[in-house]
Amino acid sequence: MSETQLPAGVRRATGAERGEILSYVGAQPEYNLFIIGDIENFGLDGGDCAVFVKDAPGGGYDWLVLEYMGDRVLYSHNPDYDAAEVFGFLQTRSFRVVSGKYSLLQRLYAYYPGARLSRTYLSRLDRVEPLPPRQGEEDPAAGLGFYALAPDEAELLIGLYCQLDEWAADYAGREAQAAAAKRREMERGDRTYGFFDGDRLVAAASATAGNSRSAMVVGVGTHPDYRGRGLASLAVSRLCRDLMKEGREFLCLCYNNPAAGRIYHRLGFREVGEYGMLRAEAKG
Repeated sequence: MSETQLPAGVRRATGAERGEILSYVGAQPEYNLFIIGDIENFGLDGGDCAVFVKDAPGGGYDWLVLEYMGDRVLYSHNPDYDAAEVFGFLQTRSFRVVSGKYSLLQRLYAYYPGARLSRTYLSRLDRVEPLPPRQGEEDPAAGLGFYALAPDEAELLIGLYCQLDEWAADYAGREAQAAAAKRREMERGDRTYGFFDGDRLVAAASATAGNSRSAMVVGVGTHPDYRGRGLASLAVSRLCRDLMKEGREFLCLCYNNPAAGRIYHRLGFREVGEYGMLRAEAKG
């Protein structure tokens, strides 16, 4: 679809608006890590990243949607934004998922019967807390290697995910495609730390959406045979420590598992709100 066919009042933002858009989403940077990261990394005038806006009557923006590859991120300062209008815009664009602040997606969800809206707890880390020693236990990482994965090891990461119940269904039948996408993300700056038993990846934690202020911790998982040793906690702790040493003001992650939440709280993460993902096929 050409951008001359956009719904009335909706337009593509230009590179000249970079500062204004970053200021707009910077009011709630935790919810907008992906928007900030994509704009900083790819700009607004290229083919990988685009931001579409609806101007507010009194100036500024009423809402905006970032497009990156097949994904969309929605944001608005207005909790009562015109969800029907956003739906009309999305009907003209193909997408896999729309993510953003959960309360904003709830309004949009009403226009997608049968869609899947997931909710997670969004947490922020300002200082990495040292992990307490595991009393009476040997080093949980004894005998394991630990290092940052190179892009050409993306297949190992996808292979681990395929063995985890929470993600296996997302990758089944598309392992090669997922590995290629992960490789590109790692080449562009995403980072993954992992524990290895020989040449077998058994636990991992990644960071994405890296920008000048922050990054998002994602993809935390441990092979079932190696759980209960605290490997995921160690991987996240070391990843966060290194990211903060590089000058990030804060880090974020999302979780929906209370047990995982307790681990992240021990590391210093504190909940700031709810983040959502809406999976639906756009019509058009």
